[in-house]
Amino acid sequence: MTPLEVCKFGRTNFCKSFREEGAAYSYNPSKKETFFGYKVHVLTTESGAVKLFEITPANVDDRKSLEDFSEILSAGSIVIGDKGYQSKTLEKIFSDKGISLLTLRRKNSRENYSNRFRQMIFKIRRRIETDFSQLTEQFNVERVLAKKFQGLCARLLTKFLAFNFCLLISNSNNIKSLIF
Repeated sequence: MTPLEVCKFGRTNFCKSFREEGAAYSYNPSKKETFFGYKVHVLTTESGAVKLFEITPANVDDRKSLEDFSEILSAGSIVIGDKGYQSKTLEKIFSDKGISLLTLRRKNSRENYSNRFRQMIFKIRRRIETDFSQLTEQFNVERVLAKKFQGLCARLLTKFLAFNFCLLISNSNNIKSLIF
């Protein structure tokens, strides 16, 4: 999940088109500020390619979008999420559909994973966080220059497509054959 600010806090009265499309206020703990906009929830593959994404109003709980992803995923899938997606009811919904949901546990959790298993989850999460960092820094995903919600969706879609294309090229073992 990444917060997507559509306009600065003082200019929210001028963002009527986004307000009509569900933009809302929320708090971004990493930047320690309140913002007006949306949240982008991204489902990636094991290699880091963006498979699905969903845009929700900023004030919607993160677990709601993950529940929406459960409708699309097939049985046997494994979903790894951060602490924000931890929920017993969500784990039950996923397990009923044959999907494994693995979330990082809080330090004070009674049911904690073994150290080896936690390290494996951290390694995968590090890959996901690296992808988000690249999307933010190289593809400017958090920078919204759209005037309407449809334009925002089109811009995000093209940025995710370009990111996946770059991953495909960089993961190719024989890059010279692609170029020459």
